[in-house]
Amino acid sequence: MTSTARLLAAATITVALLAPVAGGGIFYQDNRSTDAALTAAVAAQKEPDQALSADGSLALAGTKLLAKFGIAQAQAVLGARYQYGNGVPKDMSEAVAWYTKAANAGDSTGQLLLGRLSYTNSAPIDDTKTSNDGNYEEYLVGPSGQKLLTISDADAAKWFEKAAGQGNVAAAFLLGEMFLRNERQDEHNTAIGAKWFGVAADQGNAAAQVQLAKLYEIADGVEKNEDKAIALLKKAATQGSVEAEFELGYEYENGHAMIRNPVEAAKWYQLAAEHGNELAQRSIGIMYAKGVGVPRDYVQAYVWLNLAAAKSAGNADEVRNEVEALMTPTQLAEAQKKVATQSGSH
Repeated sequence: MTSTARLLAAATITVALLAPVAGGGIFYQDNRSTDAALTAAVAAQKEPDQALSADGSLALAGTKLLAKFGIAQAQAVLGARYQYGNGVPKDMSEAVAWYTKAANAGDSTGQLLLGRLSYTNSAPIDDTKTSNDGNYEEYLVGPSGQKLLTISDADAAKWFEKAAGQGNVAAAFLLGEMFLRNERQDEHNTAIGAKWFGVAADQGNAAAQVQLAKLYEIADGVEKNEDKAIALLKKAATQGSVEAEFELGYEYENGHAMIRNPVEAAKWYQLAAEHGNELAQRSIGIMYAKGVGVPRDYVQAYVWLNLAAAKSAGNADEVRNEVEALMTPTQLAEAQKKVATQSGSH
């Protein structure tokens, strides 16, 4: 191949890589979808690296080229790859640099991920240090120990608010969490947290719906409204939130008189228990033992309480032992057989 032909080939590849306007760039669309997937992972309370695929060298080269040419989504994706060592050596200084470029360019995922590095509740523990000069400042360090940015909820909030202002649901949820965590510093923080949970909940975020429902249950930052709490929990439960299933059981068991319904409580506890929630396993076990909301069944009670006891859920072991004392030898043998089968299946 002549030098002219090589230049033409390189130019063709570059144009293909950098054709975002028509959506024809080879890797532009991939980076845009990965950028969105990074936010979705955080919104689902997962680490962002779960959204990163094992791209080949050509795809990685495309991401780097797009990032260098100022495509903000690619910059955010490249920052995440450096943060987690996905396809490139882990390098927090590179991660911060690319996140900052993406954030300053207005990419809400870049703003979200840069904020997470500053947020005291999600900053990467292995990459932080605390100054010993009496200021007790915590900060993120690079590969050679250099200070990259300060761990500060105020800095995190700045980036989260920018991202949330663009409709980033994960940023709205984290703002709600942050203000709720800092409620002791200012009595208004819970109300602000509830506001941001509401923003995320309105966008369908299950975790925010659960947190806002809890605030409605106890009148913290919002007026008490158990009907709204139930509605939010049901929305979250339909999205597969096990926590929402448990909270629905609790609300139907302990809510105000118009809501209390032991049959509904047992239904939701059963679902949450089947999905592994140890508190729900304890609760449904007790309901089977008492015959409340479900027919009395000591075998089922023993099995569920045994599961809860294995996870140290409250006094589940004590209650299980009390149930055992009421069982016939035949019932106990059946229950222990179910427990053995259960253990063998894991």
